[in-house]
Amino acid sequence: MEETAVAVQALLADYENPSLRPAIEAGIGWLTAAVAEDRHRESTPIGFYFAKLWYHERLYPLTFTVAALGQAIRRLDPGPKPNLTPPSPGTTETAG
Repeated sequence: MEETAVAVQALLADYENPSLRPAIEAGIGWLTAAVAEDRHRESTPIGFYFAKLWYHERLYPLTFTVAALGQAIRRLDPGPKPNLTPPSPGTTETAG
C-alpha cells in the first residue's frame, strides 16, 4: 500500500503527461481495490532505518493511501468542491 500510494501521488503531479495516465489509472484502481479489501489497514516494512533495521509504522498505509486518493480526487474530479472556509468570527452556524 505504502509504495503504491506514494508512486501514484508522485505520478499525479504530472497528470497532464498522457504517457503517465495508464500508470496513474492502474495505480488508482489498485489502491481503491485494496481499500475495498481493507488492506490499507495492514502495514508492511518499507525500508532501512539506521543499521539495516526494517521499519514500519501502523499509520503509513492509511496516511499514504488517503493522501494519494485525495490528490486523485482533487486532480480528476471536475465537480464542485466543498467550502471549507471557517465561519467569520461573531457568526453562528447551525448544523442541519
